[in-house]
Amino acid sequence: RHRVRMSTCMLSQEALREPVVACRLGNLYNKEAVISALLNRKMPSDLSHIRGLKDVKQCLITWKEDEKEDGRKRIVCPLSREDLDTGSARAVVIWPSGAVVSAKSLKEMKMKECPVTSKAFDNEKDVIPLAPDGEELQRLRERLPTKKRKAQAAAPEAEEEDLEAESKEKKAKPEKDSSKDSEVYKNLFTKDREGLGGVRDAFGTPIYNRGARCI
Repeated sequence: RHRVRMSTCMLSQEALREPVVACRLGNLYNKEAVISALLNRKMPSDLSHIRGLKDVKQCLITWKEDEKEDGRKRIVCPLSREDLDTGSARAVVIWPSGAVVSAKSLKEMKMKECPVTSKAFDNEKDVIPLAPDGEELQRLRERLPTKKRKAQAAAPEAEEEDLEAESKEKKAKPEKDSSKDSEVYKNLFTKDREGLGGVRDAFGTPIYNRGARCI
């Protein structure tokens, strides 16, 4: 079961292939499958903590060819080179860098920078165990910023409603103003004359359009 979870996309159930992403619950996915689920709004309820690509991390994975299965690749630790899908060596993802390494190797090195990318990380907050079970999975669920995520999800909806209302208001105004402007425009012209016809002075200027005389 552990090997399946470490080699199969949690969403599509297809073999993992680059680019691979991980979520805060330690699940692995093909990035393409996550994007498709988000766009089509078909994200399963048990994965509702994924509301956008900001909720997953693209992984930096070291692969090796499977000697028993042609064409299949397996995830290995870039530090110890041991397989990470057998269950004997547990894997973790260092969230700031996305590097997937052996939990044992990372613990022994006691580093504050990612051993693969040298990016700083917090060992308590930024190390996510992959394919967790039982109490380990429960701890990860408790670490999810649920309240904050709900607030962020509600904000775009409210903003969208405001934009729609503003758009309707703007569309209504021109129609009202254009009607008013049309009446004002019509009143600029005398009703008893057509076009530029009518009485003109010696210079050809219409009498009604000559204006006041300045002395």
